[in-house]
Amino acid sequence: MPNILVIDDRPDILRALEAMLRAHGFDAQTADGGRKGLALLSKAQFDAVIVDIFMPDLDGLATIRAIRASQPNLRIIAISGHPVTEPGVGKPNFLELAVKLGASAALRKPFLPVQLLVTLERALDGTLIGGSARQVSSANGSLALADVSCA
Repeated sequence: MPNILVIDDRPDILRALEAMLRAHGFDAQTADGGRKGLALLSKAQFDAVIVDIFMPDLDGLATIRAIRASQPNLRIIAISGHPVTEPGVGKPNFLELAVKLGASAALRKPFLPVQLLVTLERALDGTLIGGSARQVSSANGSLALADVSCA
């Protein structure tokens, strides 16, 4: 059964994601910040990481960079509740930036449990790997997925 690390600064998100993952047959561990997540990654083997982008101690983008430096093949799903900025507006699209930094996929909160489960399954079986970067949104705008190339 795949072992998933969830990194988020919100205890309610950690509890909800851990419970959902366990209910669907995953082993799940949580960390309430980027530094604690990186510490867990140095001590245990994980199949994938779900990481929030905006956290106070070490943000998700820095966490993704650190994970990529130490474990280049680990699957990462970035999550964020911050709005996705349209091209040309002037603010960066942090979900897109997370993918450029090495996340296998990115989801905008709030997302449905099935959206996370499908994204996680696709990341774990490798179907998110080898495509060109793209972003797909659901009808309600709550989902952003990106396929990335891995060298």
